[in-house]
Amino acid sequence: MPQWTRKDGNQLSFALECANPAEVDEVYARVTGEGFEGEKAPWDAFRGQRYPLLIDPDGVRVKLYAPL
Repeated sequence: MPQWTRKDGNQLSFALECANPAEVDEVYARVTGEGFEGEKAPWDAFRGQRYPLLIDPDGVRVKLYAPL
């Protein structure tokens, strides 16, 4: 995310482990359908994980992951 910059103030994020890559995709689809912003759709990250970025309705970044 080359446009990312650190913001002033408190910063919080959550990382939640899923059982497998398919669950990452399913949870991402479900929560974006319920109001979370999909900042970056699931992708296979270089570190060997399926990984999307979400922002909840309060602006908190939520990360899902599962080993590939």
